Amino acid sequence: MSEQKNTQTKSAFFTWTKAIIFVLILALVIFIILYGRNIVDVRSIDSFISLFSGNSSGRSTEANEIFYDDAPSPEFIYIDNHLIYNDGDSVKVFASNGSFVREINVNFSDSVILKNNHYMIIYRLGGKSLFLSSPTDDLHEITYDYPILAACIGDGGYYAVVTENERYSSEVTVYSNTRHRPVYKYYFSNNELLLSLDVSPDNNQLSFLIMNTDSIHFETSLKIFRLDESEIQSSFSFENSIGMAVKFLSNDFVSVVCDNKTFSVDIIGKTINAYDYGGYLLSTYDFCVNVNKSEAQTVLLINKYRYGNNCDMVILDYNGKLVTRKSLNDEIKFISYDKDNYIVLSRKNLDIFDKEGIAKNTLPIENTAVAAFLKDKINILIAERGRAYFCNIG
Repeated sequence: MSEQKNTQTKSAFFTWTKAIIFVLILALVIFIILYGRNIVDVRSIDSFISLFSGNSSGRSTEANEIFYDDAPSPEFIYIDNHLIYNDGDSVKVFASNGSFVREINVNFSDSVILKNNHYMIIYRLGGKSLFLSSPTDDLHEITYDYPILAACIGDGGYYAVVTENERYSSEVTVYSNTRHRPVYKYYFSNNELLLSLDVSPDNNQLSFLIMNTDSIHFETSLKIFRLDESEIQSSFSFENSIGMAVKFLSNDFVSVVCDNKTFSVDIIGKTINAYDYGGYLLSTYDFCVNVNKSEAQTVLLINKYRYGNNCDMVILDYNGKLVTRKSLNDEIKFISYDKDNYIVLSRKNLDIFDKEGIAKNTLPIENTAVAAFLKDKINILIAERGRAYFCNIG
């Protein structure tokens, strides 16, 4: 009787052992199928475990994590629910569900990427090729005889490319985003150093920010042309300021960010308003472009010192008037405008502010985060070196 009981116990033990082994083997097979290319990557194991353990640390289970090479200084761009990853040697595109979409085949390294809401242009400073692309398709390629010095893509789709020129210091060519044919060309004189340029949202105007190299003093000039006319439409000068960027906030107003002030230029009324940083140092900036000028803004990040956490966020309206100035009290790594919100990434937190500068959400994060993008109202994509993941902020 005792021997029969022991036999039954052993039989049950072996049955359960086989069942456990079968489950482990099945789990391993699923793991290899889903994560085979990262099978020795600890991050993939963590993702695999999370499939069974559920959501944690505020992460969204809506989409998978995105993995890419751990480059020293990567660049991240988010367009139409696609993450664009530029590690300097290649440009890769990932969908918001974590899947790899494609690698954009550019024939150079050290690429520069500029984008609007739907498209991007890719080139290399000093190179002779430029690519117009969407996240899913290559749209057009242009090859030049002379090196590329700068470029821009307007919110309306027209794009401009500046190259060296044999007779002049440089030349700029504006292209249509449909036929990709030149629609305007301008030649810079030898005493004009181009600092920045932009095309208006209606694709009718072109703005240049220029430094006059003949002047004894620092003098930045803004020139605005209509693309159907050869003569200058408007011209403005900013003494004792070094221009950093020019941007059409709407079709009638231009924001000019300089090292010590930001100017708002009314093209029609030909008036200028200036916001002085009061001795603070410009760290970075971004723009909220809107055809409805009352919705357009410029956001600045200025520092009391070159390093440290004495940072202020400044929001200016289309007319250059102060909307708010907030002390952030941390070292800021990233700031941008996205979907009617401002995203501010510091060493400890990710903060979301509305266009009035009112805090909407704060999310504790790891110091390894380098960029963040709003996918929608409740999901934010946080990019780190080596991976990106979604967090639910709803």
